[in-house]
Amino acid sequence: MMLKSINHLYGIAAFVGTSILVSSSALAATFANSLSSASVFNFSHQPQQLGTSVNQLSQVLGSTTGTVATTSVDAVFDDEGRTCADLQIAGSTCGANFSNSLAAGNQGRYFAQSQSQAGINGLFFTVQQNETFSFGLNAFLQIIAQATNPGQESAKSQGNILFQIYDTTDESQPPQLLDYLALFGAQTAQESQAGFGIQGTSAFNLTAPIIQTSNSLAVNGSFSRTFDRTTQLAFFEVKNNQAIVAVPEPSLVLPSGLLSILLIRLTLRRTRRFSSKSDYLENH
Repeated sequence: MMLKSINHLYGIAAFVGTSILVSSSALAATFANSLSSASVFNFSHQPQQLGTSVNQLSQVLGSTTGTVATTSVDAVFDDEGRTCADLQIAGSTCGANFSNSLAAGNQGRYFAQSQSQAGINGLFFTVQQNETFSFGLNAFLQIIAQATNPGQESAKSQGNILFQIYDTTDESQPPQLLDYLALFGAQTAQESQAGFGIQGTSAFNLTAPIIQTSNSLAVNGSFSRTFDRTTQLAFFEVKNNQAIVAVPEPSLVLPSGLLSILLIRLTLRRTRRFSSKSDYLENH
């Protein structure tokens, strides 16, 4: 079932990405595209509250024909089986989201930037002593940046996907981050392919194969952790995408107060880190 799900998710995202690639190439030879999607399913416990969030921002400077900045986002999470049915997965509680940022430029002096964010969350999972909390997950990230003249035109694309599990048992204390899984990628027009990375704690397990191409990364896996005391948990998944094109090379980039899509910097206690895809697999 999980393999079927990752193929379904990968097919949708790849189709969307290919469509975007074709349309952006038609608009301009210089473009950047950052796209991501994810789904979660097969939860061992039911949350008391489900939520989604989306944000998007775009800016275009200059009146050159063919200079565009567009975004598209979507997020769904329910416990009534609707999202599970859409994902072709058995079960009642499923979540999925999608985020895409595209920027393209053509001739003259221009600057175009797009940022998008989509998230889902589940609150108040109550796990009894000696019970195991678990769920399945899929994630896909596509990063593309190219320029007709990389010496004069700038194209940058970057994105990340982050899964987090918090302990919220003690309401008098801030939530404690227990586990995380992060996927991230970036590319500039000067680079022939995107660079990707994976970081995570051992409670997240990615199953082979991890599908990676020159411009995309797709993973399939699960989360599982057993608790020695009754624990209340919160689950968050969020993805951020950014695409920028410019002539000349921009000296300033818009403040990213709305979205933060720099490479993820996490300071965690009592967690194990994995700095690359190979490190992650070697330790699982």
